[in-house]
Amino acid sequence: MKLSDKERKQIEELYMKNRSISYITEQTLLHYKVIKNCIAENQLKEKRYNDNKKQLTEMVARKCTRKEMAEILKIKEKSVNQVLKRYGIKADFRNLARKKTEEMVKKAYMQKPVSINEMSKQLKLSYKSVKTVYEKYNLENLKYSRYYNLKKLDINDYKNIVKELKETTMSLAKIAEKYGITRQRVHQIQKRFNIKRKIQVQHY
Repeated sequence: MKLSDKERKQIEELYMKNRSISYITEQTLLHYKVIKNCIAENQLKEKRYNDNKKQLTEMVARKCTRKEMAEILKIKEKSVNQVLKRYGIKADFRNLARKKTEEMVKKAYMQKPVSINEMSKQLKLSYKSVKTVYEKYNLENLKYSRYYNLKKLDINDYKNIVKELKETTMSLAKIAEKYGITRQRVHQIQKRFNIKRKIQVQHY
């Protein structure tokens, strides 16, 4: 049976969307073997495999969680690991979820320090997971202003802060606020790099 261009295109579109041959048969009303032959002739199986692997690799690189992957792929969360295994892709979801939880809790605490119970309700996380973050970073015994010290500065942050200190009239407090650290820490950087601010600093 010779397929029309429209039929061939329909088969390809459905197959590349990870539809099964049975599903394509129902949608196109074409014979099972005709569809299989079309897939083989156009090397769609290999193309779909490569496309899927590329998409999965990109999602892992973007640090998508198991839940996020399941939503994108429209599959059950428990099936994600099986899919990744089929394509030979590894992902440390447990460690990734832990890090995302830590960042979420720390960010929320920086905006508004609250109790563990209140934070767990606010972020819709388990009490245990929030408690783990609080204990790890000693958040309950940490004043809001001191929370900024939790932030790690990379080399570019240091360069930019040094530049701000040397070239701008911005106060230490404003620089601290901009980079999410304390004024004392900015002052330490100023001393470390021996920066003498001869310009009149604006305290705005």
